[in-house]
Amino acid sequence: MQRKIIRPRLKIAAALMLSALLFGATGCGGSKDDVQETPEWAYVPEYINIDNNDISWYQAAVIGGDLYYEAYKYDEETQTDSETLNKYSVADGSTVQVAEVEDDNYMNSWTVGPDGSVIALTYHSDFDETTHQYTTEYILNKFGTDGEKVFSHDVT
Repeated sequence: MQRKIIRPRLKIAAALMLSALLFGATGCGGSKDDVQETPEWAYVPEYINIDNNDISWYQAAVIGGDLYYEAYKYDEETQTDSETLNKYSVADGSTVQVAEVEDDNYMNSWTVGPDGSVIALTYHSDFDETTHQYTTEYILNKFGTDGEKVFSHDVT
């Protein structure tokens, strides 16, 4: 039977590694003088309720301190739908309708100008029963600050 002989270098290397582990483990403790300071302020979010159950958060933006959002409504009795762009004022809590598109027209995208007017790209799709094809019409609209349509231009 042959006995394994451990070389002196290996013994020294093992002793060094063991001592490094021991010194490393003892150096991890913190002193009792290390006290973390409590910040003088804390962020507390504020939540608001907007009384509109038809809000679409997919198309919403904060512009100039106001929240602009789209709202969809469907009237089952008449089987018509409508889409509006509304402005919620964070300052006073009021909501104003700034744009409305006609029945079967939908907002694709919109932006608010520096004067408060709204420019919106809307679309309307029709299905042709004979060809089984959809035709889509794109309209560029501008709404004034009072919500009235200023102009409408077919950009299809």
